[in-house]
Amino acid sequence: MTSSVEKGNKLRDAVFSLVKAAQKDNCTTEKEIAGKNVDVYFEQPSSFHGTEKCVVECKSYNKSLGRDDISMILSHYIPCKPEFDYLLIITDVPLTPAVKNTLSSHEWVRHFTFDQFSDWLMSFSHYLRELKANFSNEGLSNYYVSIKDTIGNDIENKINDWIESNSNVPNAILAGYGMGKTSFAKKLAFEYANKFLKGEPTRIPILLKLGDIYNEQGLEGLICKYFSSKYKVPGFSYSLFLELNRHGRLLIVLDGFDEMKHAMSFSSFRAMMSEFNQLVVSGSKVIILGRPNIFTSEDEKASVLHGIRKVGTTEFKSAEMVDYSEIQVSDFDRAQLSSFVSGYLNYLFSERSTRSSDFLTPEFIEKRKLEILDKKYTELISRPVHARMLSMLSVSTPEDLSSFNRYQLYREFVDLFLERELQKPSRKNIDSTTRRQFIEDLAWAQWKKGGVRGFSYTEIAESSIKVEDAPFYQDTLRELVLGSVLESKGGDYFYFSHRSFQEYLVAEYIVRKPQWSTKELQDLSDSINSEVVNFINESGNSNFIFKSVYDSLEIYGGNLSWTLIQFLISHVSSKDDNKLNDFELLSPWKAFIHSVGVDINNAQRKFEPKNSPRLTNENKTSKLAVLIGITLQLKDATRLTDWGLFIVGTMLSETISIIEKAQINKNKLMSGVGVKSKDLRFWVSAMLTSVKPILSSNTELQSLTLNTFELYRSIKNSLAGHISFEDVEELLLKSDIEISYSLIESILPEYIGLSSNNNSDESIRNIKKKVRAFWRCKPELSQFVTVEERSNENKREIISLKK
Repeated sequence: MTSSVEKGNKLRDAVFSLVKAAQKDNCTTEKEIAGKNVDVYFEQPSSFHGTEKCVVECKSYNKSLGRDDISMILSHYIPCKPEFDYLLIITDVPLTPAVKNTLSSHEWVRHFTFDQFSDWLMSFSHYLRELKANFSNEGLSNYYVSIKDTIGNDIENKINDWIESNSNVPNAILAGYGMGKTSFAKKLAFEYANKFLKGEPTRIPILLKLGDIYNEQGLEGLICKYFSSKYKVPGFSYSLFLELNRHGRLLIVLDGFDEMKHAMSFSSFRAMMSEFNQLVVSGSKVIILGRPNIFTSEDEKASVLHGIRKVGTTEFKSAEMVDYSEIQVSDFDRAQLSSFVSGYLNYLFSERSTRSSDFLTPEFIEKRKLEILDKKYTELISRPVHARMLSMLSVSTPEDLSSFNRYQLYREFVDLFLERELQKPSRKNIDSTTRRQFIEDLAWAQWKKGGVRGFSYTEIAESSIKVEDAPFYQDTLRELVLGSVLESKGGDYFYFSHRSFQEYLVAEYIVRKPQWSTKELQDLSDSINSEVVNFINESGNSNFIFKSVYDSLEIYGGNLSWTLIQFLISHVSSKDDNKLNDFELLSPWKAFIHSVGVDINNAQRKFEPKNSPRLTNENKTSKLAVLIGITLQLKDATRLTDWGLFIVGTMLSETISIIEKAQINKNKLMSGVGVKSKDLRFWVSAMLTSVKPILSSNTELQSLTLNTFELYRSIKNSLAGHISFEDVEELLLKSDIEISYSLIESILPEYIGLSSNNNSDESIRNIKKKVRAFWRCKPELSQFVTVEERSNENKREIISLKK
């Protein structure tokens, strides 16, 4: 059992750690003052004279001090009074009102609980009042609805139970855009700020927006900016902040780690998360919130949120990372939607009813609620951000709501915003078209940086975005910023209110652009994601964008992401005007897109021997692109044989001259086979690494197997500088496809340019025989050697056996 002395010493040590972290002068423990050892001593600047000398008496009795206890303490310190200015009595339990009244007559004595003392050293009261006010002023208190996890638990209740527990395991709350993460963070901060300001024993909520870390040095820079500059917390020091966290005084909520990621590489992001993990200590309560799609794989998530790194199949625990408890947020259910829409519509009505909107009545609001909650909108408004936007639109017009898709919802929202802005006299000098184009250009400029939502005014001014009215550039630019959908984070820092908002504006920029140069096409490929593609498709302009991008592929030799490839493929229809024509054979990208899209059969026919010449400089890269496209199509089990035959037949047609030249005796190649053509060497290499024979027990050729992954690896380097798609590789099959040799024999005449007639029957039989014998040798790539052609009186080809 712990004695009162031990408890007092523990309290003394805790007090001293705070005093030291607060960087008080001459702080020490057990200092002798006029013959008495005081628990803690420190000095600090005085408002009235040079220095205040403070002595601290720590008492931990698990009960409130009585009058006798106070009298005993005073009797010890009154004789020493000339040696110090203030006595601070710190206890583990508050004093009763009567005892506090006894102390009030002694101006040189102050009493604190440990929690009160920490707030005296560094007071967050102003900041906490800001948290409370923001929750109310933004209207969130009128329509906030609790979020739930994927198994139906109320997340706020779950977090409250965790805060009251002894666990310091941090929580990661994960949810897609617009699902209420930030609203939850604000609500949680509001509740604990309210408790603290009421004097209830509770943790101090610290809500940090990680999007702000974009232009900060790191966690320390962000925290110092918040509390020494933005909110001006008296007595703030970073070391004291960390000490309060260690003593269990703080509830730290880090919102938007996915927003921070957009300005960083993954390694930098992981390093920053490692820095956050320094906040996870014995007495801490840390919550992080963000989108799960920031992680491109389960391994990335395991590395960042659980500290697990894989080397091969072995898992290692990373020392600098911690194991977060994951909480997945679910979409709103019917009851949540009903509560949110009702609360938000009533809030909008109370805000707007005094304005010139005669149609806004309680009856109209009720009608709108029923309309928004109709089943046809269920999917659209399953996220709070969409329900909020549709509700805003619904009170802006007396007309019946049309069937908004997501694109229409966002477009109407922007239009309504700009209309309201132009109703202000100071906004009328710049029209809505200019305003819309500016914000789309800005969204795209930031998107190319990795999706950065937050930025300073200086960054906007120094960007390459064109702003008309050059003589008054700064004034015009400031007006465009202030009269836009951008929101301010204080000072000159601005941000898009929601990532989905930025994705919509990026889609609008893409739709507006008439043509894409090869350099811009690379930017598009690097930047586009599935959400942007969905907005483009919903806009009704996707065919125009397809044509614009497709036309730019004529001379494009860069990388295309699989997302952009899929968009292009989806628009290659079976209509005649979208069929691959002869001119497009010169574009490897177009050949690939047609071969992996719905025009696969037409693309294949373009490269069959009877329809095109053998491999030449003009069609080489296109033919290889088609082979990769068809390789991707091999995932379709119904066409395995047909497409496998096409690939093997193509390779045989290109290498038949080599096969005919091979010297074979008793199922063995007798000498090295010379290959002098660079293109021919490629086909030999591709065939022998990706195609393998299967023989019967009596060495008869039964079938050939095609390994599509090996084929892809063989032709990948040959396409360098023409087409590149690293993220396609994982889509390729890595298993063998077996093709009966009898089928291969049936296509040989066509692929080597012969047809069955009296003049060629013997040639066909001889070629089939030679091909069969060739595969029975189980040829290896090492048996095919490069040869040179030497000029002399009798030009001849030198074929040498590789040693």
